[in-house]
Amino acid sequence: METPLKAHVECTDGVCGQSVHGLINPLAEQVTHLVVQETLARHAEYVVPVDFVQSVIAGTIQLR
Repeated sequence: METPLKAHVECTDGVCGQSVHGLINPLAEQVTHLVVQETLARHAEYVVPVDFVQSVIAGTIQLR
């Protein structure tokens, strides 16, 4: 599953931000985490494991 950058990210309780970076495991050459920037507090960023991604629909990433 591809996880786009600059996509809206929705948590179980609503929109939580925008995907701004992907963290890569260089040995496995796979994206392991997403960095999500909070919508209201632009300086708050969260590292989210890609295992939490439930689906990607129309440029929106939905988390479990």
